[in-house]
Formats: sequence, structure tokens, C-alpha cells
Amino acid sequence: GMALAGAALAACNDPGIRGTTGVIAVEANEVAQCRFITNISVEPPLYGPFAAQGTRYARNQVLDEAKRAGANRAVFERVEPGVPALQIRARAYAC
Repeated sequence: GMALAGAALAACNDPGIRGTTGVIAVEANEVAQCRFITNISVEPPLYGPFAAQGTRYARNQVLDEAKRAGANRAVFERVEPGVPALQIRARAYAC
């Protein structure tokens, strides 16, 4: 009982699951006047039939890392449709 409650609470606090506020994904042309902060790369934790969930989780993790680095915008690298994303990469900016 208690372990299950702890796991559920941990999941609620996981930015990969709950998402992050304060950082938005934008296109490269939208950060021309912004200050570059850092490059971020996250490996999706799930593949195969769960690849979409793994990619969404990794994107949320990238946004959270960007926020912790002081950014409020992230420009994600394009992922080829139908090709498994082994890394989700973005450039973080403060605008």
C-alpha cells in the first residue's frame, strides 16, 4: 500500500509525465532575438509500440531541463517520421 502510494506520488512529480510550465516549444525563426542557453539531449525511455509515449516523455524532460537552465523557449530538432528517435534534442533559449 505505502510503496504503491510512494510510486504514484513520484510519478506525479516526474516532469516527463506531468509536463512543465514556463517553457514552450517554438520554431527556430522565433528565437532570433533570444539568448542561447544550452543544448539538451534526452534518450526516450520507451521504444517499439510505446515509442510515441517515450518521445512525449523525453520532450517533457527536455522542457524541464531547459526551464531549470533558465530558458523559456526550446527549439527541437526535427525527428524523421517513422524513424525511431534515439535522442530527443533541443536548443534552449531565454527570450
